[in-house]
Amino acid sequence: MMDISLSALRMGAREVGLVCLEQRHEMPAALEEIEEAETEGIIMHPGSDPIACSGATAKLSAWNA
Repeated sequence: MMDISLSALRMGAREVGLVCLEQRHEMPAALEEIEEAETEGIIMHPGSDPIACSGATAKLSAWNA
């Protein structure tokens, strides 16, 4: 998922967020990948459930569980 998110940013997306059910320390990714994503500008939403997706705006709403 990190690669796809980074690609979206590099292709011109204004904002990219990553929603993950697990808390940051439990995320199924290497610490280096998480830090690289944050450095690149990806907004992390650890410990969150996606609750709504708007196709018109391509916006996903996430709330902490």
